[in-house]
Amino acid sequence: MISPYGRNGQVIPGLNGTNPAATDYGSALKFVEHLYSLPALTSVNEDATDLAPFFDFTTKKNFVPVHVKTPFDRRCVRHSSSTCT
Repeated sequence: MISPYGRNGQVIPGLNGTNPAATDYGSALKFVEHLYSLPALTSVNEDATDLAPFFDFTTKKNFVPVHVKTPFDRRCVRHSSSTCT
């Protein structure tokens, strides 16, 4: 898990004490449900690994903005144009 709020060096145990935890899209949905105290939409995300233990929201993190020097040119993604640098 890559996040400014991620817990460094921790491996979160999976269901039934298995290690490490397997996560999927259901885990992301379960995390949002946990964060906002919402009921599970389906049994898939209800049974998924909760991502909450991966994060530590108790510490304040310094925000460092990322500045892009060159504007994004959509033409460069689709074609190998010699005008793209």
